[in-house]
Amino acid sequence: MRAAGPSTAANLALYLTLSFTAPVPTTSMLARRSQFCTNAPTVTAGSTYVPKRRHIPSRGNPIKTYWCAPGGQTYIVFHTITTVAGPAITNLLQDCSEWITRIIANDGDQPIHTGSLVWGSSPVVVLWNANNHQLTYGVAGAAIAALRDYMMQEDVCGSLSFDIWDGANQVGAGLVAVNSR
Repeated sequence: MRAAGPSTAANLALYLTLSFTAPVPTTSMLARRSQFCTNAPTVTAGSTYVPKRRHIPSRGNPIKTYWCAPGGQTYIVFHTITTVAGPAITNLLQDCSEWITRIIANDGDQPIHTGSLVWGSSPVVVLWNANNHQLTYGVAGAAIAALRDYMMQEDVCGSLSFDIWDGANQVGAGLVAVNSR
């Protein structure tokens, strides 16, 4: 009979070590933490947000801003905004919001069939599908409302790119841009 060689002994030690290890508890530091709305610090992003009358100021300049749309589970996430003076962007967002509202009133809420929406020329709003989800006019309208709400509440308008979330799913992305000719 032959004695176990070093490789067999090493395999046995590895097996014994792995068989006695315990799973990592879900409360560890590696567990995913909830993201909260910047405009409502007690509301988890993706849950239904019902705005209160008073304005809650944002928490300074966080790495990411999570801004919830009123009345639903839609929110936007963005990093930075490049300030642009004047009312052009808020007017663009208002016009786009009114156009989306008319589409929903006439045809109902439905997916944006082309997969993207472009409104304006300069400035411009562009929204598109993301993560194999279809962006609907209702969610697009909520994202535009969240953008406009952020800009009005924080008194800042400008160019930015953002992600669009509906509940737990990223369903789209978008940008607001100004063509500098």
